[in-house]
Amino acid sequence: NDLLTLLNSMARSLPTSLNVREAVEGVKRQVAQTFDAPIIALIEYVEGQDEWVPKLTDNCVVRPSMTSGELPRALAQATSTTTPLLQPRLEPGHGVAEEARSGVYARLVARGKTVGLLAIEHTEPGRFGERDQRLLAGLADVVALTFDNPRWFGRLRSLGPERDRARIAPDITDRPVQRV
Repeated sequence: NDLLTLLNSMARSLPTSLNVREAVEGVKRQVAQTFDAPIIALIEYVEGQDEWVPKLTDNCVVRPSMTSGELPRALAQATSTTTPLLQPRLEPGHGVAEEARSGVYARLVARGKTVGLLAIEHTEPGRFGERDQRLLAGLADVVALTFDNPRWFGRLRSLGPERDRARIAPDITDRPVQRV
């Protein structure tokens, strides 16, 4: 029974696609099925640059790039939590959408590092509760891997051509120029 549970957990953590756009759409579908939330945002963390870039903004408008200090208050608070942050009564302007009145927010961690943030909001106060917080806690790891694996795959795909260029470049630049 434990083996089946482990295999099920592993299968769920594998991405359905190694394309970032398709992975983001998959996250959107999963969140929409699990939570009745009209407002969803998935924000990617660009490591080494202290930059947050939106990858999914459903019914909200956020800046195209933000530093940690520029994140909406609820997202900024979620960056320092290990469990999803529940905001059943959200003050105007504290979420990703101005009209949001409740939300649940998760820091997405893959391979021991923060890879992004997920915001799920509603216009009704008190719409989200502890049950939603627990659901997001169970879903956050899967979302993090689903989102992060295509990013790593993209990096790996670019390594091959970069290595070839680095290997060939000295040969090209070290050869004398031949004139005809």
